[in-house]
Amino acid sequence: MPSGRATDHFAVLVGTTVLIVGLVFLLTQTLGLRVVAVGWPVLVIAPGLLILASAYSVPPGRGMSYLAVPGMVVLVAGAVLQVQAITGDWQSWSYAWALVAPGAVGLGLLAAGIREKNRGVRIVGAVLTAGGVAFFVIAEWLLVRVFGVGGAGLGRGFGMVLPAGAVATGLWLLVRGLVRSR
Repeated sequence: MPSGRATDHFAVLVGTTVLIVGLVFLLTQTLGLRVVAVGWPVLVIAPGLLILASAYSVPPGRGMSYLAVPGMVVLVAGAVLQVQAITGDWQSWSYAWALVAPGAVGLGLLAAGIREKNRGVRIVGAVLTAGGVAFFVIAEWLLVRVFGVGGAGLGRGFGMVLPAGAVATGLWLLVRGLVRSR
Protein backbone atom coordinates (compact mmCIF):
# COMPACT_ATOMS: atom_id res chain seq x y z
CA MET A 1 0.00 0.00 0.00
CA PRO A 2 1.38 3.40 -0.88
CA SER A 3 0.70 5.01 2.50
CA GLY A 4 2.45 2.24 4.44
CA ARG A 5 -0.63 1.64 6.63
CA ALA A 6 -1.82 -1.91 7.25
CA THR A 7 -5.42 -2.82 6.49
CA ASP A 8 -7.52 -3.70 9.53
CA HIS A 9 -8.96 -6.96 8.21
CA PHE A 10 -11.20 -7.50 11.23
CA ALA A 11 -12.80 -4.07 10.86
CA VAL A 12 -13.38 -4.73 7.16
CA LEU A 13 -15.01 -8.11 7.88
CA VAL A 14 -17.24 -6.78 10.66
CA GLY A 15 -18.15 -3.71 8.63
CA THR A 16 -19.09 -5.79 5.61
CA THR A 17 -21.22 -8.13 7.71
CA VAL A 18 -23.07 -5.29 9.45
CA LEU A 19 -23.58 -3.56 6.09
CA ILE A 20 -25.11 -6.66 4.49
CA VAL A 21 -27.40 -7.37 7.46
CA GLY A 22 -28.47 -3.72 7.52
CA LEU A 23 -29.24 -3.72 3.80
CA VAL A 24 -31.34 -6.87 4.14
CA PHE A 25 -33.36 -5.34 6.97
CA LEU A 26 -33.71 -2.05 5.06
CA LEU A 27 -35.01 -3.84 1.97
CA THR A 28 -37.37 -5.88 4.13
CA GLN A 29 -38.87 -2.75 5.67
CA THR A 30 -38.91 -0.69 2.48
CA LEU A 31 -40.31 -3.25 0.07
CA GLY A 32 -42.47 -5.18 2.51
CA LEU A 33 -40.63 -8.41 1.75
CA ARG A 34 -40.97 -11.42 4.00
CA VAL A 35 -37.23 -11.94 4.02
CA VAL A 36 -37.11 -12.36 7.77
CA ALA A 37 -39.68 -15.16 7.73
CA VAL A 38 -37.47 -17.38 5.58
CA GLY A 39 -34.22 -15.43 5.64
CA TRP A 40 -33.51 -15.30 9.36
CA PRO A 41 -30.88 -18.07 9.11
CA VAL A 42 -28.68 -15.48 7.41
CA LEU A 43 -28.15 -14.21 10.96
CA VAL A 44 -26.43 -17.54 11.62
CA ILE A 45 -24.70 -17.76 8.24
CA ALA A 46 -23.15 -14.27 8.45
CA PRO A 47 -21.22 -14.88 11.69
CA GLY A 48 -20.10 -18.23 10.25
CA LEU A 49 -18.72 -16.43 7.21
CA LEU A 50 -17.11 -13.84 9.47
CA ILE A 51 -15.37 -16.48 11.60
CA LEU A 52 -14.36 -18.42 8.48
CA ALA A 53 -12.97 -15.28 6.83
CA SER A 54 -11.00 -14.44 9.97
CA ALA A 55 -9.22 -17.77 9.59
CA TYR A 56 -7.75 -16.37 6.39
CA SER A 57 -7.06 -12.84 7.66
CA VAL A 58 -3.63 -13.71 9.06
CA PRO A 59 -0.78 -15.39 7.15
CA PRO A 60 -0.52 -19.16 7.62
CA GLY A 61 1.67 -20.58 10.36
CA ARG A 62 0.15 -18.60 13.22
CA GLY A 63 -2.63 -21.06 14.01
CA MET A 64 -5.47 -18.74 13.01
CA SER A 65 -6.35 -21.07 10.14
CA TYR A 66 -7.99 -23.38 12.66
CA LEU A 67 -10.76 -20.80 13.11
CA ALA A 68 -12.06 -22.44 9.95
CA VAL A 69 -13.45 -25.23 12.17
CA PRO A 70 -15.92 -23.18 14.25
CA GLY A 71 -16.57 -20.95 11.25
CA MET A 72 -17.55 -23.91 9.11
CA VAL A 73 -19.73 -25.40 11.88
CA VAL A 74 -21.69 -22.15 12.27
CA LEU A 75 -21.89 -21.66 8.49
CA VAL A 76 -23.16 -25.19 7.76
CA ALA A 77 -25.64 -25.03 10.66
CA GLY A 78 -26.94 -21.79 9.18
CA ALA A 79 -27.15 -23.33 5.71
CA VAL A 80 -29.16 -26.28 7.06
CA LEU A 81 -31.47 -23.87 8.90
CA GLN A 82 -31.88 -21.86 5.68
CA VAL A 83 -32.94 -24.92 3.71
CA GLN A 84 -35.36 -25.87 6.49
CA ALA A 85 -36.80 -22.35 6.68
CA ILE A 86 -37.45 -22.34 2.93
CA THR A 87 -38.86 -25.87 2.71
CA GLY A 88 -40.54 -26.02 6.14
CA ASP A 89 -39.02 -29.48 6.63
CA TRP A 90 -37.87 -29.02 10.22
CA GLN A 91 -37.94 -32.78 10.81
CA SER A 92 -34.86 -33.10 8.63
CA TRP A 93 -32.74 -32.28 11.71
CA SER A 94 -33.19 -35.96 12.54
CA TYR A 95 -30.54 -36.69 9.89
CA ALA A 96 -29.10 -33.29 8.87
CA TRP A 97 -27.12 -33.04 12.12
CA ALA A 98 -24.48 -35.22 10.47
CA LEU A 99 -23.69 -32.40 8.04
CA VAL A 100 -22.86 -30.10 10.97
CA ALA A 101 -20.88 -32.57 13.07
CA PRO A 102 -18.83 -34.42 11.94
CA GLY A 103 -19.27 -33.03 8.39
CA ALA A 104 -18.61 -29.32 8.95
CA VAL A 105 -15.91 -30.05 11.53
CA GLY A 106 -14.16 -32.10 8.86
CA LEU A 107 -14.55 -29.34 6.25
CA GLY A 108 -13.03 -26.84 8.69
CA LEU A 109 -10.10 -29.13 9.44
CA LEU A 110 -9.64 -29.80 5.73
CA ALA A 111 -9.54 -26.06 5.00
CA ALA A 112 -7.14 -25.41 7.88
CA GLY A 113 -4.92 -28.34 6.90
CA ILE A 114 -4.69 -27.10 3.32
CA ARG A 115 -3.83 -23.58 4.46
CA GLU A 116 -1.31 -24.74 7.07
CA LYS A 117 0.12 -27.42 4.73
CA ASN A 118 -0.51 -30.09 7.35
CA ARG A 119 -1.15 -33.47 5.73
CA GLY A 120 -2.39 -35.15 8.93
CA VAL A 121 -5.03 -32.48 9.54
CA ARG A 122 -6.11 -32.69 5.89
CA ILE A 123 -6.57 -36.46 6.19
CA VAL A 124 -8.57 -36.19 9.43
CA GLY A 125 -10.67 -33.44 7.85
CA ALA A 126 -11.38 -35.51 4.75
CA VAL A 127 -12.33 -38.57 6.84
CA LEU A 128 -14.68 -36.53 9.06
CA THR A 129 -16.26 -34.85 6.03
CA ALA A 130 -16.81 -38.18 4.29
CA GLY A 131 -18.18 -39.66 7.52
CA GLY A 132 -20.61 -36.77 7.93
CA VAL A 133 -21.89 -37.11 4.38
CA ALA A 134 -22.16 -40.90 4.78
CA PHE A 135 -24.07 -40.55 8.09
CA PHE A 136 -26.36 -37.99 6.43
CA VAL A 137 -27.14 -40.24 3.46
CA ILE A 138 -27.62 -43.39 5.55
CA ALA A 139 -29.71 -41.64 8.22
CA GLU A 140 -31.89 -39.90 5.61
CA TRP A 141 -32.46 -43.17 3.84
CA LEU A 142 -33.27 -45.13 7.00
CA LEU A 143 -35.40 -42.50 8.73
CA VAL A 144 -37.35 -41.23 5.72
CA ARG A 145 -37.50 -44.26 3.45
CA VAL A 146 -37.53 -47.20 5.88
CA PHE A 147 -39.13 -45.85 9.08
CA GLY A 148 -41.23 -43.07 7.54
CA VAL A 149 -40.09 -40.33 9.92
CA GLY A 150 -37.86 -37.33 9.37
CA GLY A 151 -40.00 -35.30 7.01
CA ALA A 152 -40.15 -35.29 3.25
CA GLY A 153 -36.52 -36.18 2.75
CA LEU A 154 -34.50 -35.37 -0.32
CA GLY A 155 -36.92 -36.68 -2.91
CA ARG A 156 -37.92 -39.98 -4.47
CA GLY A 157 -34.81 -40.30 -6.63
CA PHE A 158 -32.53 -39.91 -3.64
CA GLY A 159 -34.09 -43.04 -2.14
CA MET A 160 -32.32 -45.05 -4.84
CA VAL A 161 -28.84 -43.74 -3.98
CA LEU A 162 -28.10 -46.04 -1.03
CA PRO A 163 -29.45 -49.25 -2.61
CA ALA A 164 -27.68 -48.46 -5.91
CA GLY A 165 -24.48 -47.76 -3.97
CA ALA A 166 -24.82 -51.09 -2.16
CA VAL A 167 -25.34 -52.94 -5.46
CA ALA A 168 -22.34 -51.21 -7.06
CA THR A 169 -20.14 -51.92 -4.03
CA GLY A 170 -21.25 -55.56 -3.94
CA LEU A 171 -20.50 -56.02 -7.63
CA TRP A 172 -17.11 -54.37 -7.27
CA LEU A 173 -16.18 -56.60 -4.30
CA LEU A 174 -17.42 -59.69 -6.14
CA VAL A 175 -15.42 -58.93 -9.29
CA ARG A 176 -12.36 -58.01 -7.23
CA GLY A 177 -12.60 -61.26 -5.29
CA LEU A 178 -12.97 -63.34 -8.46
CA VAL A 179 -10.05 -61.60 -10.17
CA ARG A 180 -7.73 -62.00 -7.17
CA SER A 181 -8.55 -65.70 -6.77
CA ARG A 182 -7.04 -66.49 -10.18
